[in-house]
Amino acid sequence: MDKQNSSIQKKHILVVDDEILLRELLRDQLVAAGYAVTLAEDGQAGLQAALMQKPDLIILDVMMPRMDGFETCTRIRETPLIADVPVIFLTASITRENRQRAFALGADDFVMKPFEKAELLAQVTAVLSPTPPTTSAQTGQILALFGATAGVGTTTLAVQMSHAMSVQKGGPVMLIDLDLPLGGIAARLKLYHNPHIMDLLGLPADQISLENISQYVQPYRAGLQVIAAPGCYSSAAAMSSVENLHSVLNNLRAAGYRIVLDLGATLNSVALTALRLADVAYVITSGEAEANQQHNQFMAAAANMGLDTQRLMPVVNEIHGKSLTHLASKPLAYIAHANERARHYLWLWDQGVQTLLAALAR
Repeated sequence: MDKQNSSIQKKHILVVDDEILLRELLRDQLVAAGYAVTLAEDGQAGLQAALMQKPDLIILDVMMPRMDGFETCTRIRETPLIADVPVIFLTASITRENRQRAFALGADDFVMKPFEKAELLAQVTAVLSPTPPTTSAQTGQILALFGATAGVGTTTLAVQMSHAMSVQKGGPVMLIDLDLPLGGIAARLKLYHNPHIMDLLGLPADQISLENISQYVQPYRAGLQVIAAPGCYSSAAAMSSVENLHSVLNNLRAAGYRIVLDLGATLNSVALTALRLADVAYVITSGEAEANQQHNQFMAAAANMGLDTQRLMPVVNEIHGKSLTHLASKPLAYIAHANERARHYLWLWDQGVQTLLAALAR
């Protein structure tokens, strides 16, 4: 196996994909990043290469002739010599069913085609450098995102923040959709609406435990898990008491989770409770006149609602471009205006998102 100039052994990555141009592109990008790379053109060739070389990581295409990615991953996990090798699925489209199937088979993560080089390398680094399991002595953190008016992008930022935290900070991250009852996270991430948070909160109080919470969780990517909203109005009666929200969040925080709460823009009892429990709350505005007016009114009334104003941090999400409209308090960060494709990768390049991450450091 090749050595780096420093004589430190390179991590070895096996790329399995039937598209020759994509294989070569992946090889060039990974070699440039300092990895040793082997290529295989389909699942059977990939399995043989894995057995011969036992790589540190396998990047595995889903749709391939002779043996697809799912069958290849199954064979890998059934083979003792290579059963513990991490697998990242590479796919042009992944449905809810395929995502669940991938994780059930033992996949560690997935990357969507077409991918950004920086995203690919970030996911590879995260999988190859896992954070040690948390212990009871390591307490987690609760981050809430709330918009004083609708349409300011709380869901987008919640997804970006949770993804960035799972990749850049390591450790388990739980993204919970509390923009009730419809929510927006499940649809955006192509997850199921069931199981959902309102059924969890509707359990008898003595049944709220980490083990039972896990029954309502859907895996999304490496280190990132999601509890969805119901997605319909008919389930609204399922929630019995916001007191159970205390128990859910306290169980997760005690287990070392970084928790990201999307509260939407409705200040109901759930959102108010979450804001009181949050270690940090980002209050989002778009920078437009009406949104900023609502934002200023909320911030002025926060103390009277029992909220710790020191934990409320204004954030301007410039989804409609820059605005010079006045805010009563100085924003912690400005999230740059971007098109939809660019917004998918905000967590990688936007300085505002990085500022928000830095503010969470303990």
